[in-house]
Amino acid sequence: ETIIMGSSRMRSTNPTLWGEKGFNLAVASFMPKEYIILAKHLKAMGFFQRLQTLVIGIDFFGASTAEELLVFDQIRITNDAFTNASAPLYRIKSLLNFEAFRSSVRSMQGREGGSIYYDGANIKSYTDLVYPETLSVRRNLLSRLLREYSRTYAQFSYDPEYIGKLNAFLEEVEGVKVLPFLTPVGTPFLRLIAQTPGRLDDFERWIREVVEVFGGVWTFMDVNSVTSNPFLWQEPSHHGPEISRWIAGRVLSVESNIPSDFGMFVSRENIEEYIKKITNQLSEILKNNEQWEECLAIN
Repeated sequence: ETIIMGSSRMRSTNPTLWGEKGFNLAVASFMPKEYIILAKHLKAMGFFQRLQTLVIGIDFFGASTAEELLVFDQIRITNDAFTNASAPLYRIKSLLNFEAFRSSVRSMQGREGGSIYYDGANIKSYTDLVYPETLSVRRNLLSRLLREYSRTYAQFSYDPEYIGKLNAFLEEVEGVKVLPFLTPVGTPFLRLIAQTPGRLDDFERWIREVVEVFGGVWTFMDVNSVTSNPFLWQEPSHHGPEISRWIAGRVLSVESNIPSDFGMFVSRENIEEYIKKITNQLSEILKNNEQWEECLAIN
């Protein structure tokens, strides 16, 4: 009854947070083209007749043509995967495939490194995200990722067809309740947006286009007590299960024990207020140290 979509930031989300009968279809680097592919195939397979909610975590990298080119082969594989799943003999062939059998066994046993796996009851485990054990490891990881993501933001090229892809997706899922939200990142990556020439303009355009398409969207993509706390994150791009619970609780209004500054609903009516807020926050974060730097001694 509930399907969860999004990038790797959504993969560790337990679907039962969003609905009792849910399934998580999040894929690393999931792009807007794949939103449309997924929607078309779900419709063709009759899922929309019983689907109650489609949850979609939207991330900033999805608006980059450079990122889309990087995962071009994945987009093709996504389309082929759904096409194969609709083929009459696909399930039989899969059951007779020894590599598929070995992969299933490995998934049930769990994998090293904190990968998501299935238990014997065919339920995913979402709580085994691996956190760096020591400050030294955390410091080295953060330093490496800051270098990598600095290059990624420098190469960012805003997709002129982004808003069109979101509209095409909405047309495909007409009649289904869609719950969109902007996935959070840790403040070190927000700082990269602020200090990379042109990215703050792209960020503002991204917010405006998402709001224009959906009418309103929950955003967790700002400086707050959660994005500033390094110990709630594996690293600045991937958060732990507690944040997943807070996001679902805020969007669904089912939990009150959520940090008060985490999450803001942005609509056409208050978007100027939000843009002003995030612009001021990112200006300030360039001037001042905050918890990631203090805790991890990053200079």
